[in-house]
Amino acid sequence: PDDGIDRLYGKSDMRRWQIPCPSCRKHTCLETEFPQCIKVEDGRGVPICIHCGAEINRSDGIWIPDSPSKETVGYWCSQLLNPNRSLSQAISEFDDPEEYDTTEAEFQRTVMGCAYARAEDVLRETEVLQCCTNDQMAISHDGPCAMGFDVGYPLIHAVIGHRIGTDRFRIVRLARVKDWNELHDLAQRYNVKSTVGDAMPESHKIREWAKSEASYGNTVYPCYTPHQLKTFDVWGSDNIVRANHTELFDQSHYMITKPGKMLLPRICQEVKLYAHQMCQRAKFLETDARGNASYFYKKIGDKQDHYRCASNYFYLACKKVGVPKTDKQKEKEKFPDT
Repeated sequence: PDDGIDRLYGKSDMRRWQIPCPSCRKHTCLETEFPQCIKVEDGRGVPICIHCGAEINRSDGIWIPDSPSKETVGYWCSQLLNPNRSLSQAISEFDDPEEYDTTEAEFQRTVMGCAYARAEDVLRETEVLQCCTNDQMAISHDGPCAMGFDVGYPLIHAVIGHRIGTDRFRIVRLARVKDWNELHDLAQRYNVKSTVGDAMPESHKIREWAKSEASYGNTVYPCYTPHQLKTFDVWGSDNIVRANHTELFDQSHYMITKPGKMLLPRICQEVKLYAHQMCQRAKFLETDARGNASYFYKKIGDKQDHYRCASNYFYLACKKVGVPKTDKQKEKEKFPDT
């Protein structure tokens, strides 16, 4: 969704094949009204008017734009418009795609001609914003905090937060900085002790920055995300971490969709941008030349997924820090019982 042809179609006048009813004179679009616009009689699929139920002729229609003010012309063409396509079989495939050796997603894309992604394959902005609390972004933090960052020209996107339990997380700051010096300042202000960032494309620069950060107590782990890794992550003695690409994106998806798993600051412009960029990846099933099928996350929409990648790295960085002490614990250490 919102990528490739679907994105181009969304920018066009979005024409749909509208079929007039000979009985009530109202129009029916097979694509938007499927499957209730198909009636199966004696094994034969018949297109019917969605308004009065009369039989209609799918070849007898006109293209009507949904956005006539747009200059670019776009057409939604599905297999339902092909007079040689069996509508009864289309209904059967929709009802039980596995019986026809296909999937729901494949049916939507090839038969219906529309972009489709399962709820478990792509995040929605509303899901991300549901993780927001009433807390503002913190100006600083005692830590120990973890940080994930992604280099996206001309800015570095950083996600800073900490664990609030064995498997729960709180993000205290989202920021975009211009250079490595500003990233260092952020790490110091939030007492970051563990940082994971994309080892590419500036592998030499991140290694230099990692050396300088070590003297400040911040251990930096450059990260590679190969698709073929047979385990979730591998941490090397050289502070290089490798994480399975698909499983890492699965994890950040789960952190958002599982209630209480991830806590975000209150909604503001930066959080809205974060929510948008979290949704610019979708999971697709791909088959290689040898017929081996595997899942892979592809960029969609405007392709700006920097905060999503930074969140992936933030999760990895959290593996190397503990849970910050509560105010009550700090108070007890300051004034121990005598």
